Amino acid sequence: MSKVYHHDDNDGRSSGFLVKKFYEEKSQSIECIEVDYNKQPDISSIQPDEDIWIVDYSFEPELLWQVLEMTHNVHFIDHHQTAMEKYKDFPEQIAGLRVEGLAGCELTWIYITLLKEGIKCFGQLPTFFEENKEVIMIGMPEFIKFIGDRDVWRW
Repeated sequence: MSKVYHHDDNDGRSSGFLVKKFYEEKSQSIECIEVDYNKQPDISSIQPDEDIWIVDYSFEPELLWQVLEMTHNVHFIDHHQTAMEKYKDFPEQIAGLRVEGLAGCELTWIYITLLKEGIKCFGQLPTFFEENKEVIMIGMPEFIKFIGDRDVWRW
């Protein structure tokens, strides 16, 4: 089984929901694990080569290293400045999106949409996204737009 670690707010829950739906479309199951910054996430149940998603949240780099010792199938999506700072010199390339200005749920939706097109991102939005932004964003569900709008204070 795969796992998604998501933040314990609307943005994180929506991000986790999107990952869960992505796996359901592939007739696969995924365990959703809600996390917050007051307690280190439990990674003891991660299996070798398991798919791990970390959305709208960031593990401490030392903990992520422990995860990478078990599996390299990690998708890491976050929009918080603290995550950018923690991982700016991280020596391992990790799939996902780490971009400010959009909410975690928006980035998760974009990342999954690009994955479905066969495009895997490693931190930044690819040129393909910038060239096709309007077409891609039209398909974004309204509830994701609303949650994103509030989460990044666009109102």
